Amino acid sequence: MSENEMVTRFAQACARDVEPVAMNPCPWCGGEVGPIVEEGATFRWRRVTGCCANGPEVRHDTLADDQAAAEVESRAAAIAAWNERPVEVTLRAQLEAAEAEAEQQREWADRFKHMVITCGVAATHPDPNLTLTGAYKEKWNSQQADSVRALRARAEAAEAEAVNLRAGNIAYSQQVNELIGRAGKAEADAKEKFQQYVDANEARIDLERLIVPGLRVYKGDHVVQIDAGKVGLFTERYSGDEDLPRAMSVLQNRAIDAARTKEAAP
Repeated sequence: MSENEMVTRFAQACARDVEPVAMNPCPWCGGEVGPIVEEGATFRWRRVTGCCANGPEVRHDTLADDQAAAEVESRAAAIAAWNERPVEVTLRAQLEAAEAEAEQQREWADRFKHMVITCGVAATHPDPNLTLTGAYKEKWNSQQADSVRALRARAEAAEAEAVNLRAGNIAYSQQVNELIGRAGKAEADAKEKFQQYVDANEARIDLERLIVPGLRVYKGDHVVQIDAGKVGLFTERYSGDEDLPRAMSVLQNRAIDAARTKEAAP
């Protein structure tokens, strides 16, 4: 019997005598792996033989007096090496850390999403105080939401002030238009009165310049006469004392017209 055959028999005997050991799944396919421990590159090494990969090789004490005990110890070391592969442990730890970080990022992303929604609700919802209640306040509130609420309050106050200013401007414009209308009417009245004054004074000046000193006024029974000397004698009837100013005005105008005509004659 060769030395390799002896080792194999020792390993098989040890495998029957050792209690089952929990094995990590295959690192490639995830399948279950039985506790199959075989020689490694030489009879001095032992390893777990997997479905897609083999475990790390561990040194077997070929010089031990009790080879059965040495085989049990080597088998346990090979299984431990399979279960405690440094690269796999490191990768698993990194994977777990990455998954934990990803979960935290998902939680933060969900929170940030709701914080953004809270800002939108604070900016546009008909109730500006809705985000000060419930989960909006307890879970998703933020300094940005506070700023949005403050800006909305300022904007609404400015809008209300603008409405009041527009209403005031309308009333002011109406008052201004009314004052302009009154001023225009007053100006028109003043112009009219001034023109009346000018006309009256022009008549008086013309009457004095053209007719005086030959002007004589005679008043009889409903008859008034103006003797303008060389200009002529002018008569006008009137119906009563209230009609006398009209008659005098007519006579004055006739006398002035006659005087002007005579003055303009060559």
